[in-house]
Amino acid sequence: PVVGTNGILIPPDGYMQGLRDICDRHGILLIADEVMAGFGRTGKWFAINHSGVVPDMITMAKGLTSAYVQLGETPDRGSDEKPRRASLGRDHTEDTITLDVALRLLSLPRELGAADDGEPILANLGRFGPYVKHGTEFRSLEETDDVYTIELERAKALLAQPKKSMRRQRAEPKELKALGKHPESGEPVRILDGRYGPYVTDGTTNASVPKGTLVEALTMAAAVELLAAREGMTKGGAKKKAKGAKSKAGPKKKAAKKKPAK
Repeated sequence: PVVGTNGILIPPDGYMQGLRDICDRHGILLIADEVMAGFGRTGKWFAINHSGVVPDMITMAKGLTSAYVQLGETPDRGSDEKPRRASLGRDHTEDTITLDVALRLLSLPRELGAADDGEPILANLGRFGPYVKHGTEFRSLEETDDVYTIELERAKALLAQPKKSMRRQRAEPKELKALGKHPESGEPVRILDGRYGPYVTDGTTNASVPKGTLVEALTMAAAVELLAAREGMTKGGAKKKAKGAKSKAGPKKKAAKKKPAK
């Protein structure tokens, strides 16, 4: 229902209903591809829900959370065997992944050695980036560290540091590319490295860069389209909330008339 790889293209009102009618007239199955837009990414469980259309099928491939690499074959249903798997994360896609990179991902987590208490210290990739772990303690790796080569002593040094608050860690996202001034507002448009991947911002509106899009190849025109689409979705949600609030408000009570003094 929402195309993502070549730009966030949202169908106009009535489009999906018209497609449903065409499929019904000619006996064609209507299949909603929710791989990129499903599971709350558009504000509803599935993007097709916004249109009120009921599809014949919904596809959810590539793993429900993200694509991954797997070592070995998938065992038969009911088997206790679990093949080794690793998420591609935000740095790789199905089109860019290579065998060497896949094998490196599958080598994680790395056991670096034992801490003073005998518990192992591990290095791994997580939701918020690379980290080292000892028991229940986690520390993020710094920019100069490499999760594939970090050694035991360096991991101990990181774990000995005070734990940083999430607010401090997210203080200032790294700038990946400066595109220049917005052609309409004049505000600087930048691509930043966010918590969930790169995104475009003009200081007011943020729009995620579609998965598989190279940051270096993103142009100002494409960034403006992403920001406009995102801004349109935000305004649409605000209008619906305002309309709902008005309908809930009851009619104003008339002021009681004062009786004349006797």
